[in-house]
Amino acid sequence: MRKLGLSRLLHIVVVVPILAMVAFCGVLVLETLNAYREIESLSEVEQLVSAASHLTITALYRESIASLAFVISGAESQHAAMNAARQRADEVIRTFKEAGGGGSAIRSGGDRDHQRD
Repeated sequence: MRKLGLSRLLHIVVVVPILAMVAFCGVLVLETLNAYREIESLSEVEQLVSAASHLTITALYRESIASLAFVISGAESQHAAMNAARQRADEVIRTFKEAGGGGSAIRSGGDRDHQRD
């Protein structure tokens, strides 16, 4: 074996840890970028689900207003408006479920095909 000179030995002692640090930094940057992409993707899904649930809540709110108007007045026109609002809300909920946004809270409510008249 040859003897290594002092300057070569110092270069090795300095360069090897720097190369290791660069490699670990590269891995860290890649992991951070992957995590960022995943967060960005989840954020887009969250915005979609939030918009869809807002539409569902709005439809249910309108249904409750129509139901309250019927309960207060008892008029046949209010009854027809209530049933129309129910059908719109049911359609929105059905669309929300089919899109994959229906959680267990919505599924547990079941369909309202057994509406009271």
